[in-house]
Amino acid sequence: MTLNAAGAQWSRAARYELPAPVTFGNLVTLRAEAERRIDDAGTALEVSFGGREHHGSAGVALMMGLLRYAHGAGKAIRFAAVPGDLRNIIELAELDNVLPVVRDDAAPAAVRGSAAEQHNG
Repeated sequence: MTLNAAGAQWSRAARYELPAPVTFGNLVTLRAEAERRIDDAGTALEVSFGGREHHGSAGVALMMGLLRYAHGAGKAIRFAAVPGDLRNIIELAELDNVLPVVRDDAAPAAVRGSAAEQHNG
């Protein structure tokens, strides 16, 4: 796939913003909803963490599960507005080359703005 084709794929991708920080208490519910979104998506889904902190290892578990589910369904997935605490876990676990995380500077301005508001709020 060329860079232009990849960009076009993500410009048409379905988007889903997680409604709350991921915990082991709500992991099953959030995963089920995200899997429904993957099923309903065309060829790709972007899952946004909304820049919210306090996801911890449950957030990584969700990301890994959704990555596997999306690949099994033949669809692309990526994660946006991933907060610093979650990025730190991903890097420490050496998953930064496995999980498709959108860099902050590559995210749309509206997503970057909402993440900044969360940090300043």
